[in-house]
Amino acid sequence: MKVLFGLKSTITVGLFICSLALSPVGFAASPPQVVKVLGFGTSNLLGPRRFLSQIAEASGAYHIEHEQWILNPMGLRLEGLWKAIEESEKDPNNNAPSVRQKGKSVRDYLQKEKWDVILLSSHYLTGTLSFGKATTTKQRQTEQEALVKCIAYIKKHAPHAKLFYYNIYNNGPAYDELEYIQGADRTRDYVTPLIKQTGMLPFELFIRDVTTDIGYYHEVCEQFSLEGIPARQAVWLAHADPDWGYIHNPVKEMETLVSPELPPVLHRPTLAVGPVWKYNKKLKKPYMKLDLHVNMAGSYMLACLIFQAITGHDTIGNSFIPEKKAQTWDASGRVIQLLQTERLTAEECSILQKIAANALLLEKKQASVFITEYQALRKQKHQKHAQGFYQKKSKN
Repeated sequence: MKVLFGLKSTITVGLFICSLALSPVGFAASPPQVVKVLGFGTSNLLGPRRFLSQIAEASGAYHIEHEQWILNPMGLRLEGLWKAIEESEKDPNNNAPSVRQKGKSVRDYLQKEKWDVILLSSHYLTGTLSFGKATTTKQRQTEQEALVKCIAYIKKHAPHAKLFYYNIYNNGPAYDELEYIQGADRTRDYVTPLIKQTGMLPFELFIRDVTTDIGYYHEVCEQFSLEGIPARQAVWLAHADPDWGYIHNPVKEMETLVSPELPPVLHRPTLAVGPVWKYNKKLKKPYMKLDLHVNMAGSYMLACLIFQAITGHDTIGNSFIPEKKAQTWDASGRVIQLLQTERLTAEECSILQKIAANALLLEKKQASVFITEYQALRKQKHQKHAQGFYQKKSKN
C-alpha cells in the first residue's frame, strides 16, 4: 500500500526529532503534519469522519482537516456527482440543492483548499448492494463512465490531491444469519429468493458475493489508478472476528418487543446501528426496521482504516477513545437523547484497531486469500460461541 506523499519518511524524521527532544541537546519536536481531506460520499463517510481528526491528534504526528460533499442526487452514485458538475458548469447561478451545497459548487469545493486527499465512494462500483441484491452490468458501466469524468474534473481543479477509492461497507449480518435479517426487517431480505433460485446455502451465497465484490474493488483501483480503502472488507472481518465476538439477536426475542424496547446484546453488537423503531403513518403504529448505518464502534473502526490508509501511520495503540450521548426511539419514531454517555472501552478500541490494520494487510490480496482468513476467524468465533464464552463474558 502506498502512502500519502512519502509520509513514511516524514514519520521516520518525526520520530528521530522526538528522540532528540529527550536528549540533553533539547531539540523541539516537529509539529504535526497537516493533511487536508475532501470526501465525496453520504452517510458511509459521515460516520467515520466524526472521529478522523481525534485519531490524528492522538497520533501526535498529524492534524487532519476535512470536508465532505454529500452525494444526495441519485443516491450513492458518482453519476449524480457528475450531473451536479455538469449543471453547475452550464449555469454558474444554478442554486439547486443537488448542484450547490452550502452555497458552493463542486468546483468551489475543489478549489477552496489545496487538498492532499480526495475520497471517492459509490455503491454502484461494487458487485452487491446489500444482502444479495446485486448491481447490474449496466449500472456498473454507467457508474464507471461517471467515475472517469469525475476523476478528470478533479485532477483539473485539484491537481495536487491523491485520489482514494473508499469501498463502501455492506453492513449487517452475513447471509448465514438470515433469521436476523428476516426478524428485524423483512423488506431487506433479498437472500431467501436467491436461495430458492440458486439452490445454494446462505453462506455459499455470501462467499460468492465476497469474491465478486473484491474482484470489482481491485478492478476499479487498478483501472483508474486509485489507492484503495477496503471499508467493506473491514466490516466483514469485524463480523467474523472472535475477539469482537458479534452475536446476532434471536428472532423470537425481537418479536416479543414493544416500542421503544430494543433487543438485548448477547455480547458485542454488529457495527451497524441495528434494529430501530420507526412510525408507520398510514397504519398509525410503530414498526421495527434494520438501520445499516454504522454505529459508534463501526464509525471508529472505519476512521482508523481511513487514517492508516491515507497516512501509512499505524493506529494500533492510538489513545483516542470515542464517546457520545446514547439515543433511542419512542413510539412515534422520534429520537430520544438519553443522559448516559455511550463509550467504547480501551479493549474494544484495541480490537477494532487490529481489525482495521488486518483489512489493510489483506487489501491487495486476491479474494481467495481474504476468504481463507475470514473463514478461519469465523470458525474460531463459532467455537467460542459453542463453548459459551460470549454469554459468560457478557454477564460479567
